[in-house]
Amino acid sequence: MENKDINRQAADFLGSPEGRKLSEHKDELEQLVQGEDGRRVRELINAESVRKAAQTGDVEALKGAVSSLLATPEGARLAGRLRDIMER
Repeated sequence: MENKDINRQAADFLGSPEGRKLSEHKDELEQLVQGEDGRRVRELINAESVRKAAQTGDVEALKGAVSSLLATPEGARLAGRLRDIMER
């Protein structure tokens, strides 16, 4: 049931204007994820806790995870580059 909710939410997001914009820049996003900052952020994030928070709808835990990542130099750079892509 939880996976269906996440999949539905993901599909809803990808159908939104913001989601379509991200889809248009898929190659650039892939480069961000595979780049040095993306690799470092993946090392810093506790993927299991984020997955559980997303599945259970724990918004506060998700906000905390994002805030922690944005407080790192790598996370801040990654967010800035994502913002630049979205502003095009």
